[in-house]
Amino acid sequence: MVEKRKVVFIGDSITECFNLKTFFQDDGYINEGVSGYTTLDLLNRLETSLFQYQPDIVFLLIGTNDLELTELTKEEIVHNIKTIVQKINQRLPQATLYLQSIYPVNYEIKPFSVGKRKNEDINWINHHISQIKGAKYLDIHSFLKNKEGKLNSDYTYDGIHINDLGYQVISHQLKEYLK
Repeated sequence: MVEKRKVVFIGDSITECFNLKTFFQDDGYINEGVSGYTTLDLLNRLETSLFQYQPDIVFLLIGTNDLELTELTKEEIVHNIKTIVQKINQRLPQATLYLQSIYPVNYEIKPFSVGKRKNEDINWINHHISQIKGAKYLDIHSFLKNKEGKLNSDYTYDGIHINDLGYQVISHQLKEYLK
């Protein structure tokens, strides 16, 4: 009998709201997204949210809340993401780690929801996290933005969080790495 792969999605509310059963239809997929989580929160919960599962594959998406909820600089956010990647590699050397780009935002839809997040900052962070060693960087951002570089309004209900159509686009991209 072939043992099923364990795939963990870890991150903030964008991960938490990703209905994995709808888009992947596999019981080996675990959602460990938590609304409001920042890179610091994730660093403090890797043991209980990730390491306990001993996953084969990890999809990591984190950083947008740091721009809104913390006073961290962009450099500090990148440093924290790099530290998360290093800790995952140390504890789960057998796992394949995919680091997703931070998704774009669209301030015009609901300014209150987007808050202080700016696409210029997100683009800067994405450029720098794409260079992090130890994880395969996935540029999901490019599939979600419109021609102005903002989150496509078809994929969101509030300018930051993703709707079902957006998750369909994301899952289509992620499935390429699950074959």
